[in-house]
Amino acid sequence: MNKTTLLRGAGLGALLAFGLGAAAHAADADKKPAAHHKKHHAVDRGGEAPTAAEFAAMKTEMAALEQRLNASNAAAQQAQAAAAAAAQAQASAQAAQSAAQAEQTAISQIPADVEGAVAKLPKPHTDGLYFKGVKITPGGFIEAAGVYRTRGTQSDGASSPGFGSLPYAGTSTEAAHMGETRFSARQSRLSLLAEGDATPDVHLSAYYEMDFLGAGQTANSNESNSYNLRIRNLYTTADFKNYGLSVLAGQSWSLVTLNDKGITPRNEMIPLNIDAQYNVGFVWARQPGIRVTENFGHGLWAAVAAEMPQTNSYGGAAALQPGTYVTYNSAPYAGGSLYNSLNAYSFNNVPDLIAKVAYDNTVVGHHLHAEAYGLYRNFYDRVGAGCTAAGVNSPAINTAATANTCKVYRNTNTSGGGIGVGLVGEVIPGLLDLRVSDLNGRGLGRYGSAQLNDAYIASDGALDGIRENLLLAGLTFHATKTLDVYGYFGMEQDSHASYAVGTTQGGYGNPYFSNSGGCEVAGAFNCTGNTRSVTEATLGLWDKAYTGDFGSFRLGLQYSYFRRDSFDGLVDNSTASKPIFGAVNGNDQMIYTSIRYYPFQK
Repeated sequence: MNKTTLLRGAGLGALLAFGLGAAAHAADADKKPAAHHKKHHAVDRGGEAPTAAEFAAMKTEMAALEQRLNASNAAAQQAQAAAAAAAQAQASAQAAQSAAQAEQTAISQIPADVEGAVAKLPKPHTDGLYFKGVKITPGGFIEAAGVYRTRGTQSDGASSPGFGSLPYAGTSTEAAHMGETRFSARQSRLSLLAEGDATPDVHLSAYYEMDFLGAGQTANSNESNSYNLRIRNLYTTADFKNYGLSVLAGQSWSLVTLNDKGITPRNEMIPLNIDAQYNVGFVWARQPGIRVTENFGHGLWAAVAAEMPQTNSYGGAAALQPGTYVTYNSAPYAGGSLYNSLNAYSFNNVPDLIAKVAYDNTVVGHHLHAEAYGLYRNFYDRVGAGCTAAGVNSPAINTAATANTCKVYRNTNTSGGGIGVGLVGEVIPGLLDLRVSDLNGRGLGRYGSAQLNDAYIASDGALDGIRENLLLAGLTFHATKTLDVYGYFGMEQDSHASYAVGTTQGGYGNPYFSNSGGCEVAGAFNCTGNTRSVTEATLGLWDKAYTGDFGSFRLGLQYSYFRRDSFDGLVDNSTASKPIFGAVNGNDQMIYTSIRYYPFQK
């Protein structure tokens, strides 16, 4: 009940009370005696009971009061309505403000929502080219290289055909007494890696790597410098993940090449030399073959391979038994072969067989990789005995004129090979790395950078492997995040195996082979001393001068010192009773520079 109703009730109650009082008083006057009436009246008058006029005045006053109350109530109601309207307006304003804040919050959330939605979308691939689910990664570099040699070797960016061909100091080759400066872009390299999953368990890949260090018969540096593209690596692999098994087929780095980790392709520990023939003592080959590798887990790996054989024989000054004729290599028939008709290729009937185990571990924060392998080689030739035609005792292929002049022919097989070990480790993690490798055995020359001879011709015409040791040790110092400084020392050393048939001397490293004139005088044509050892000391650096989204530039500088030493040989045989023996040697110093750009590679 509101205030107006209460006031109105109170006023009406008062009027009724006055009215009832007046009515009662009139009734009493009619019933009682006059005296009593008078007495009572006198008393009432003393109380001054309201008259009709007063009662009317009171009604008027009450009506005015009621009107005022009604007006006050109306004003209160208006005030309440205004207050309610103000409260509603405030609530509406607050609601609008809350809605605006919610809308602003929603707007501010839009970028995050968009980013989240974009993150859920398949991400675009930027690390290669993609075609039908196959990832294709291009690679390689463009190089501008330069080399200065104190003794000319007629070589480009690689010391080819090998450091073992370094001329002695007094050789008849006049180039050995002249320096040479050459520039080349031919070691620039192109590579392509294609890979994809045939099934969740089988990963397939193919790798193609090439450069321009091949040369056809018309290649020259006169004007066009037109040199051939050549294969470096070209192979495919299949990895069976559930079994830890991998199969490689094609031309790749030989399994004898030192790895950085495990036994996996493209993880070979290649010396940092600018020289494309790398460093003396480095054991390597790139050749066709097939390889099977097993990853046993816990850092243990094993692999076996069958690879392309070749025999780099030494056939000169062989002392053969009378009437013996030998065939161990040949130049291909001109115009009828896919091989170069100016080069000799050996005859081999057994591939080179290699088995390797490797182990990786981290010891007190230092990464270590160790490996050991065995290499089996077979040397194969054809021997004719009882030969009477001209040209016998000559280690060359039979011709039609002499093919039927020998009474007996036989094919011979002799075995060779060796045991190799390697170690790669962090001396100071992130600062200094070490590598050491060693290979010992017979008939190993073709696997060394010096390219020494594999075998010699024994007195019965069979090929026999030359005992050899190949050693390479090196350190790499990571001076800064972009600068690496490296140093290597390598050696390849042969043992002699000499014999005589009558008065004719044969074998390898025979002291009666001529070092006439000591090979110290230019034009000493009789300088034929067999190589005993080749050594090289190298110091170089690579600086990653620039790295960005478009690739990197690397600057290289290398200094190398070579020395080639012969076995002792005759230097003076003028007095038969007192022959004089002595060794000869030659040395060379080389300075290499390189600027390489690796497109889109960091």
